[in-house]
Amino acid sequence: MGLIAEVKKAAIPIGGLGTRLYPFTVDTSKPMVRFLNRFIIDFILDELARQGVNEVFLGVSGFYNYRDLYDHLGERFYSRLPDGKRTALKLRYQPNVNTIGNAHSISVLVDYYDIAISS
Repeated sequence: MGLIAEVKKAAIPIGGLGTRLYPFTVDTSKPMVRFLNRFIIDFILDELARQGVNEVFLGVSGFYNYRDLYDHLGERFYSRLPDGKRTALKLRYQPNVNTIGNAHSISVLVDYYDIAISS
């Protein structure tokens, strides 16, 4: 049997109009909606850090979505692990390309950052 490789990279497609979260998404994008006084994206990134991921590609389209996320996160997200240690996730953002859905967003990220996909 072969060894199972650890996942070190993750991609999060962030798109759509957020109609199912209306009215919370009137003035903000879905990942920037607050829940328990934290942004939803923070919960997701914390969990990825706990799972050992160290680089995250954000499939963000639209200037306002990008600006809100980048203003909050920057290029690194710091998380505290259960053992008390801090870890940092390197964040990469989708280039300013119009996409036609989440799968297309992932395709743009893969092409732009030359990400190797393994099966």
